[in-house]
Amino acid sequence: MENTNIYILIDPRDNKVRYVGKANNIKDRLRSHLNPARKHQIHKKNWINSLKKEKLKPIIEIIDEVPKNNWQFWETYWISQFKTWGFDLINYTEGGDGCTFANQTSFKKGQGAKPIVGFDYNCNKLCEFNSTTDAEEFYKTRGIWHAINNDRKRKTAKNIAWFYKEQLDNFSKEDLEIEIKRRFIKERNPNSNTFVKGQKGTHSKKVLMYDLNNNLLKEFESAKLASEYLGIKTGTLQFRITKAKTNKFENYIVKYK
Repeated sequence: MENTNIYILIDPRDNKVRYVGKANNIKDRLRSHLNPARKHQIHKKNWINSLKKEKLKPIIEIIDEVPKNNWQFWETYWISQFKTWGFDLINYTEGGDGCTFANQTSFKKGQGAKPIVGFDYNCNKLCEFNSTTDAEEFYKTRGIWHAINNDRKRKTAKNIAWFYKEQLDNFSKEDLEIEIKRRFIKERNPNSNTFVKGQKGTHSKKVLMYDLNNNLLKEFESAKLASEYLGIKTGTLQFRITKAKTNKFENYIVKYK
């Protein structure tokens, strides 16, 4: 079976992930992103132009190798995952559809619709709909699509945490409960990365900070405390430790204990 790559573009100024995409050849794809003659969506164009003014360019990294016949699912999954981790992506769409504004509109209107499920704060399943359109018509709101895709920094809608039904297969029962409560917490306090008492997750793992010569500098009780000390988002720190090709920052290295 032939495979293709899911990649990310990272801003070299702050090491934050800004874009998720699919490419058979990432070198060619990066050249395409940097090509001024190519028509880009406005947010990506403005971001790349801001880098060029500082004589910089995006860092491109492969994060997953997936079957070509199923790349749409995995691109959608990774976009959703990075938004869940708190990254401010410039992707116009939820993925898997060519990354055009027209396709984003068609998804909102229900073309290529996917079943969705809603949960309350206590992790009880409240409802299930065939599409976000059906749910928005039932609840008479336009916020569910944005909440389920973490768009406009919305995490819930109608006091419900929403998921695509296919996403639920990627969560254990415990991890789903953590994610549901995290969305409610984020909705009430967008600046909070705090999990409720008793939750277990990557926030509770101890983090070690080394200098570039591998000398231990500090030990933190959690990724949240380490990220607060270093002045970066917890999601950024966790990604660099667990998913990225390098866990080095400018003057230090971070690892889980």
